[in-house]
Amino acid sequence: MSLYLRESGLVRNDTFGSGLPAAYVAAPVSRVSVTGGRLRLDHDANDDTLVLAPLPGACAVEVKADYTPTEGNDQGGLVLYQNADNKIEFLERVDSNVTTNVSRWRAVSTDGKTWDLFADSGSGFQFVDMAAEFVPNKVGAVLKKGTASGYVPLFLERLTITKSSFLTVGNLADGLTVELLDASNVVVATAQVLASKALVPMPSLHVSGSLRVKNGGTVVDTINGEFYGGDRYDSGSSLKMVKDNVTLEELSRTDLSDVGTMTNGQLLKKLYIHNPTAAPVSSVSVLIEQWNAKFGYQWADVAKDVSGAPGTWGDIISYTSVPANSTTAFWVRVEQQPGYTGLDPLEFAIGLQHV
Repeated sequence: MSLYLRESGLVRNDTFGSGLPAAYVAAPVSRVSVTGGRLRLDHDANDDTLVLAPLPGACAVEVKADYTPTEGNDQGGLVLYQNADNKIEFLERVDSNVTTNVSRWRAVSTDGKTWDLFADSGSGFQFVDMAAEFVPNKVGAVLKKGTASGYVPLFLERLTITKSSFLTVGNLADGLTVELLDASNVVVATAQVLASKALVPMPSLHVSGSLRVKNGGTVVDTINGEFYGGDRYDSGSSLKMVKDNVTLEELSRTDLSDVGTMTNGQLLKKLYIHNPTAAPVSSVSVLIEQWNAKFGYQWADVAKDVSGAPGTWGDIISYTSVPANSTTAFWVRVEQQPGYTGLDPLEFAIGLQHV
């Protein structure tokens, strides 16, 4: 068993070395150029300079830029955009009382219309303000109009959109600790497991490094990779058990799934093992197990699929390998036996094991 990515939170994570991505819009176009792998926004005398990306609704947005204004009316920053007359601007400006400049802006919404706004001037994101009852359809960077002496350009370095500003790790025992580490192996975020999951606050919506689970001072699981806000990781198998090989509707890993009704004392159901990854999974076993101390597993068996029909029935079946990006069929049979007179639905678990 290991940590695996159950659902990605990434919507987009754009840098600009190759220019403006296809889904973006910019205006005035003549005021936006590529310089040193970044988008350069220059001031225009008559119009605000805008670079905008599509916004999916409820999400988290992070804009990273190099922008250090020195004149009082030189302003730029993040913009949530609905149309020319309706937009919310989160602007950086020169302030004699502040010794550091904002390098990143963040906007977070859980409903698509209420936005929490954060700024990072080098020591992490701090809450600054909020905007309510506003539904933007684009997001990006703005540099306010004006061409006075001393005005400086804004260099847009990265725009990241994710489903959330938290990373979730599920299917864990309460009391464990989850840590997010950066590429230098420094812990940048920590969360405790409560109600079987941990919500890890993302210091940046994209972190390259590792995710690890600890029991006290002992590391019990770890995974390396690229992590994004809204990612859902679980502890368990990357294989999925699905109802069919078309919709790939997954059987629940934590609650009961209805697989059918017994007719004339028997239920026969074809299910599938789905491997969604790019690598084969070796030494796979499917077995019948008791669920929550309930009656039901005593009547259940599994069998391999042999040319569309069940093979030999038993409590366990084994496969040498489940190929990458594939589904493998198997059968479940529930057959009435003497000795049970209860009226409750039969409940059992189908276990999945592999190396």
